[in-house]
Amino acid sequence: MKKSPIFIHIPKTGGTTINCAMHGTDWQTQPDYHYRHIIYQTKRSNSADIFQVENRAEYSTQDIFMLLRDPADRLLSEYYFIRDRKEFMKLFRNKPQNFTDYIKNKQTQNYITGFLVGKQMFDLQYTKQADLDAVIAAVDELPITVGLFEFFEESMSYFEKKVGIKWPKKIEAKRITLNKPKESILTPELRKLIREHNTLDYTLYEHCLSIFKKNAADKLNKKVSFEKDKYNYVVKYNQRFPLIELYLKNKSFLKTQSQFFQNLSIYMQQS
Repeated sequence: MKKSPIFIHIPKTGGTTINCAMHGTDWQTQPDYHYRHIIYQTKRSNSADIFQVENRAEYSTQDIFMLLRDPADRLLSEYYFIRDRKEFMKLFRNKPQNFTDYIKNKQTQNYITGFLVGKQMFDLQYTKQADLDAVIAAVDELPITVGLFEFFEESMSYFEKKVGIKWPKKIEAKRITLNKPKESILTPELRKLIREHNTLDYTLYEHCLSIFKKNAADKLNKKVSFEKDKYNYVVKYNQRFPLIELYLKNKSFLKTQSQFFQNLSIYMQQS
């Protein structure tokens, strides 16, 4: 019997879509041995052991895959997802007041690499060169199959070929950030600033991009069809947060009327 692959879901890289397509579920499954993601209670990833050299023998027999995303685009998506979420913002020593603050805050920097070696979101133990070295060594030696968000359809075909997953013919894109602005706000100056503060993540991204282009991008067809409607996420979003918050600049009103909006959300879900 063919063993299940291990999927490493780096936040804001389209991983919920992949996880749901793998299991035929409406929403992502709980992190476990075969699904490496953030443990909700601790906000720490469960992927660290894959990248430890002492575990090479165990993981050399596993099919492991993950998706990376351009660090600037990923950071933009992450910021607009968490900026009004107290559960995340309380992790900051100095809370960022805007996207530029978020970029410059040391707790946000090089989180792709940090996540892979098991760091908490906005960890005060900052990501180091040794962490990047461990990740690249594991990617090269195990090996780990790495796709790119920017080549999503090709990556799905690449995973099918390398890992053996049979995808549904049509896949619904999940967890599209509803209030994220267009990527055109990432001016050349902002992209330069993000690169300066995330050199480890860019090194990893470019290393994996080179491997992907050599092995996949020019050899694979776009076989998977995606349904990309951000409003498919509305019901799931409303289970946790009031939809009106997407349109309010002053969130204090929500705090004073929290019970009303909680009851309204329950009513909308049951209707």
